[in-house]
Amino acid sequence: MALVKTTLTAGIKASDLLWTVANTTVGFPPVGTVLSGSGQPIMVDEEVAFLVQVPVAGQLLVRSRGSDGTLADAHDIGAAVITSSLPSDFPAVAPGAFVTRPPAVPDVDFYGQDGAISIPIQDTKAAIGKTTAAALTLGAPSLAGNGMEFVITSQTAAAHVITTVSLLATGAAGSPFNTVTFPAQIGATIYLVAQNGLWNVVSTQGTMVFA
Repeated sequence: MALVKTTLTAGIKASDLLWTVANTTVGFPPVGTVLSGSGQPIMVDEEVAFLVQVPVAGQLLVRSRGSDGTLADAHDIGAAVITSSLPSDFPAVAPGAFVTRPPAVPDVDFYGQDGAISIPIQDTKAAIGKTTAAALTLGAPSLAGNGMEFVITSQTAAAHVITTVSLLATGAAGSPFNTVTFPAQIGATIYLVAQNGLWNVVSTQGTMVFA
């Protein structure tokens, strides 16, 4: 069968094995059925785990968080959850490799509610999925992270605001700025590069307002 998608209806921590999701009707085992063997592959954002059971409708019991070389991580409300009863629908680990995602591949994060953006430790792509304007905060990158790329894209038509503390270096008068407000358009994007403890704004998609 084809891959099926649902979303988290509550955020989860890196250690959580019980997830609540929007739908377990299609592509999931019947409620109460305990899967034999290794279980059914399941992915939240880019993290792989294995589905063991649907205890009740809308809940998933999983094991082996951070499998196949992925990282067990926290995931926000609205994050995509993808599964299939056919393991072959998921990419296999390449011969001679230990992970499905090479270390050089950018990390992927999702933000579905107000709060703090995790400061990346490697090149990262993040999506904002809150349907109304999100109020997000972003701290300073480590000096050891010079050159790290961070791309943030809006998946909803809402005027999201990211607040920093004089960290957004645009090269314009008044830089570095404290806030950036996204246009209320799907696809609005800001491309940042960490440099000397600041976020250099390399480019934007859509009219961003800095203050």
